[in-house]
Amino acid sequence: MGNGARRDNDTRGTTTMAAPSCVSTDAVARHAVARDWGGQVRVVPDYVARPRTEAEAQEAVTWAAEHDLPWVPRGQGHSCGGRAQSAGMVVDLSGLDTVHDIGPDFVTVGAGITWSQLLDVAAEHGLAPPVITDHPHLSVGGTLSLGGVGGTSYRHGAQADSVVRMLVLTPEGRVVRCGPRLRSELFTSVLGGSGTAGLILRATLRLVPAPGLVRRIRLTVDGARALVEAQRNLLGDEKPDHMQGQVRVVDGDWRHRLDLAEFVDATAGPSWVSGGRPLPAELASHAGEVERTRHTHREFVHRGAEDEARLREAGHWDAPHPWAAVFLPDAHAEEAVEDILGGLAPRLLGEAGLVLVYPLRSIMLRAGRPALPQGAVVWLCALLRSAPPGDAVAAREMEADNDRVHRIAEAVGGTRYRIGAR
Repeated sequence: MGNGARRDNDTRGTTTMAAPSCVSTDAVARHAVARDWGGQVRVVPDYVARPRTEAEAQEAVTWAAEHDLPWVPRGQGHSCGGRAQSAGMVVDLSGLDTVHDIGPDFVTVGAGITWSQLLDVAAEHGLAPPVITDHPHLSVGGTLSLGGVGGTSYRHGAQADSVVRMLVLTPEGRVVRCGPRLRSELFTSVLGGSGTAGLILRATLRLVPAPGLVRRIRLTVDGARALVEAQRNLLGDEKPDHMQGQVRVVDGDWRHRLDLAEFVDATAGPSWVSGGRPLPAELASHAGEVERTRHTHREFVHRGAEDEARLREAGHWDAPHPWAAVFLPDAHAEEAVEDILGGLAPRLLGEAGLVLVYPLRSIMLRAGRPALPQGAVVWLCALLRSAPPGDAVAAREMEADNDRVHRIAEAVGGTRYRIGAR
């Protein structure tokens, strides 16, 4: 594999090797995969493979291996730093979107299906994936290749932890079945391996009963330290089903807010989330403005749809996104988050940017385990930066500031999460 990426090879010509039918040298197809979500690396590949079947994917990868052609898999291209780009061949897996089987607590799907599509299929059976990232239109194979964490990960681990078994295409072109007890080394290396150990063709995932109702509460808090302390205080019996700390730039200043939710049925009694009981004392001491809402599960999963529409209209959606994401040890979470945010100028996050801060249990992150700090609890701190459209200088400054974030994390024993730019 290997991407052989360069910053811009727009004028690179294609070779003339006879290719399988799913492999194209069409200029439009090649340029369509030349950019990723990060928007800072442009690589026009010689070839694009768009398999509609697992056999076609195998044929394309075998052909690439025979010709010593570097290749990378691509789901929805929602990566940074050119990880889904190659000067050789990009394998677009979006066509592998079949639902192969669904049972009382599992579903087997092609790697190209999106979590949004999977959610709709599972909902017809009263089921849901236990973890969905904040953007549900990513591919199953794509997020499993990184781990995939979200607001329910403290309870359920990463999306990769819901995988029961997989069908994997190795870099040599072999199709192999694997799971926790079948070729476990391959299974572990593919999950969270960013596509380097093999290409996920199909995955069987654990499902849970879908909630009938989502009760949501959002509270502003006073600063980064309060954002961490309030969440830590909720890790006992009062912990909600979904928990995230969020930091945004609002009117030129910082707003720190907790986004919490409980998944219940329509007959559930009152709770502090719904407003029928007082907030826990340890949370009330931090809380400022409070907003409560109710949603269907699907509405909650797609809660970012209005923001996405607004960002697309303003041109921010396709702007560069020099993201940085780190895992921090619990013992140093407050100080590290304060240092990261304290040195962050609002312009280096961007008007459309967002910082996520929330806890995870190390023991729950089992499959394809990313490199984590020591301790039972670790904290994700993700700077989802968004440069102003057309402002290359701002994008470079954001990328340079990522080095500062990484130094702070490493100084306290933290590690990097691969969703960020290289």
